[in-house]
Amino acid sequence: MPDWATHKAGGKVRVALWLAAEVGEHGVFTKASVRAAFPGVEQIDRRMRDLRGDGWVIATYREDRSLAQDELRLISIGGHVWERNYRSPSKDRPSEKERNAVLSRDMWRCRFCGTAAGDVYPDDRLRRATLMVTTATTIAGIDINVSSCERCLKSSPTPASREAVDRTAQALDEPSKDVLLRFLALDAANAAHLQRTIAIISMTGLEVKNRLLEALESTD
Repeated sequence: MPDWATHKAGGKVRVALWLAAEVGEHGVFTKASVRAAFPGVEQIDRRMRDLRGDGWVIATYREDRSLAQDELRLISIGGHVWERNYRSPSKDRPSEKERNAVLSRDMWRCRFCGTAAGDVYPDDRLRRATLMVTTATTIAGIDINVSSCERCLKSSPTPASREAVDRTAQALDEPSKDVLLRFLALDAANAAHLQRTIAIISMTGLEVKNRLLEALESTD
């Protein structure tokens, strides 16, 4: 790996080298330490953020509650952008419009573990989920874009088998099964609209949800 201090490359490559050499995976650093390492380099913070498009996962205090407000943690090192023949996967990634459409379709939840954007992981109370869009192969062998939290993305999960889906559905109580059956019977347009509505409601407070519930019940 080239020396970050002497390597003749752009800011993105040099800050990647610095993170790999001086911070390391799971290491904690600050934006001030980045700026101090690259005095006079303009927009070095933005060059660091650009690494996320290459699979680098950098958490702030919003995702990792053990961090102070000015601290960041290098969760995982992504693509080796300093290699001569490296090709960034971001060139093949969906546009921002396509990304938002996928997240909205998936109700802003990870398709693998079900954790919503910004939620605390039940088994790791110090971390909050950050969603991104990745490509997954379904059990039918079809590649589709899906929402994934950074933890599931790193573990390379696979979609649930038909048997696993059956077990999960059968574990529901009778009222929930009835709701699921009615949802599955909807046409594609109404199902998508219902998913978007639920996603919007899930981001509101309990008071708003209760008001909406009362309004809907009064129209029955």
